Amino acid sequence: MSSLKHFFIPHRDNNYHPHILHTKRAVLYSGLFLAMKTIVVVFVLLVPVEVYVIPDVLADQQARLFTLTNEVRLANGITPLSQEQRLYASSQHKATDMANASYFAHTGPDERSLANWLAEAQYPYHTAGENLAIGFSDPRALVNAWVNSPTHLANLIDPEYEETGIGLAAGMYDGVPVVYVAQHFGTEKNGTEIPVVQAPIEIEDPVPVVIEEDTTETAIVSSTTFGDVLGTKADEDIDVLAEPLVTEHPEESIIVTTEQTEPIDDQTPDALPPVDLERSFVRYEEIDDTHVRIAAFASINVPFRTATVLIGGTSIPLSETDGSYGVLSGSLEVDQPVSEYFAAVLAPELRITDEQGDVMSYALHWQHLPKVTLTPVEQYTASKSLLSSITNLFNVTNGIFFFFIGFFTIALLLNIFWEVKYQHHHVTVQTLGLILLLITLVAI
Repeated sequence: MSSLKHFFIPHRDNNYHPHILHTKRAVLYSGLFLAMKTIVVVFVLLVPVEVYVIPDVLADQQARLFTLTNEVRLANGITPLSQEQRLYASSQHKATDMANASYFAHTGPDERSLANWLAEAQYPYHTAGENLAIGFSDPRALVNAWVNSPTHLANLIDPEYEETGIGLAAGMYDGVPVVYVAQHFGTEKNGTEIPVVQAPIEIEDPVPVVIEEDTTETAIVSSTTFGDVLGTKADEDIDVLAEPLVTEHPEESIIVTTEQTEPIDDQTPDALPPVDLERSFVRYEEIDDTHVRIAAFASINVPFRTATVLIGGTSIPLSETDGSYGVLSGSLEVDQPVSEYFAAVLAPELRITDEQGDVMSYALHWQHLPKVTLTPVEQYTASKSLLSSITNLFNVTNGIFFFFIGFFTIALLLNIFWEVKYQHHHVTVQTLGLILLLITLVAI
């Protein structure tokens, strides 16, 4: 009992200075706590990045994407979507197919598209839509990218949709390991025959609501941090869908149509599409550590007034290349390093203003994408919320830190109030510093 009194209670025999709060011991405690945290950090950084695409992690990402989707709808005054297992099945089949075949498009190499996946999942739809993504750094960045793209936002907040399903699959794209994401939206056919509307469907231009990045909770779904998105919508009874066509009028109304890929009798073998998408692309060039040049190319086969490539909020005007009719190009320098610019990249959008003043929109592809690995901070932050075994390790160490926060708080209060007349101010300051260190270790 006498020893405990010397350690915890200030009195005359210990010069009103509890041994537990001696300066040398405070330094020792600090070193032990820092060493414990260092071991945890080193262990986390040594975890292979492939661990971040294991099924348990992808399942967690599905749940987060569903929650964020409904946050966007609620913020726009739209009824939240419910989860539909058949849409989860169709979207998972789509994501897996993209991963297995290493492609990123609404229509696969075997010509299967949204309607086919819904049919295979036995989901008879009145209306349905699809958003695609590839390799995003975390769900919030992915949803932000969709929100900032009019066609994808239209799917997210379309009041006609009642249900959704989300599929994720790990694979390779352009030699880079990525996660493919497919989100399917739909309203099931209720048995009443509704004719297909051939005329464009007008929708109001919505006000984008961005789900801001939460820097305290980052979730990594890929070993790279670049991304790309595509979106499309289908009405019932359309079996095979072409890529979405968006037409804008000067009155700022947006008209979204989906063309049916049926054979045209008078089409000749030499007929050219309005845009040769295989020869139209965007590429990047790293100028130095803090600058990137983005170059865009488009092969256009129809008369037009202007052509512009949009990448997020960036606009690149295109002009005709000398001596090459119909081939347009443009470039822009961005004051960002490659790793930052490709943290979440939208599919480049080509907008062509035709002779009537209407605007046609086409999704272009990146010629190459850099392999941007996770930074140590991103990997550490992701592990705290994604990996259950590591999360348990954080919980154990934080539990130890919380115990000692309480322990030293009680010891400090005893030191201050047991013998108020006798104070060692340096003991009070160093103990407060030790408690602050523990709080910091819990927070990071």
